[in-house]
Amino acid sequence: MVTANSDAIETAKGNLVEARNELISEIARLQAGVDQIDNFLSTFGGTAAPPPAMPTPAATAPAVRRGRPKGSKNK
Repeated sequence: MVTANSDAIETAKGNLVEARNELISEIARLQAGVDQIDNFLSTFGGTAAPPPAMPTPAATAPAVRRGRPKGSKNK
């Protein structure tokens, strides 16, 4: 059974897949640029420095506090 809600979900899913594919294409384009720069730098002798580690979103997100604020008198 197809409902208006399922149509909206399919549309959203299609939009997310399209956005993901665009991001993957952009990453490939950027990686090609990095590879070109590394190849150019290697002509100066030695090898290019390894790329810095990319932090994960979870590692960079601030901690979320739950419950009452510390020192709260309300119980």
